[in-house]
Amino acid sequence: DFERAPEWQRSSKGGTVLERDERGRAVLIDAEFEAIIATAHMRLRISYDEPRSNTVVRESGDLKALRAVWTFEDLGDGTTRATYEVDLDPGRILSIAARGPVAGQLRKLLAEQPPQGLKAFVESAGDSTPDPDPDG
Repeated sequence: DFERAPEWQRSSKGGTVLERDERGRAVLIDAEFEAIIATAHMRLRISYDEPRSNTVVRESGDLKALRAVWTFEDLGDGTTRATYEVDLDPGRILSIAARGPVAGQLRKLLAEQPPQGLKAFVESAGDSTPDPDPDG
């Protein structure tokens, strides 16, 4: 749900859906991400292998390369394990600007925060879901 990503992914500043698939899911987007030292603009292609995974790949933009994969595993008890793998290359310009502690912060923002943000978002949504049987 690309449109809701800014609600749980701190680095996401939103963007524009350029193409949708037959189910209405975003498959090509122009996205903006806060990259600490600048706003990064990227065109991303999303592919879906429901219910197991989705993959996001950079087609163009400020980062040299980005490939992120979300994998979902039904644990059989009403819960799902979501695993996030990301491979990114900020490219020469961002690499020069993001040295030392800034480079670590950038990696944390783009690679570590998305799964933490998704977990907190899903768990808070579960807390606010009305009880289907208020009497019981």
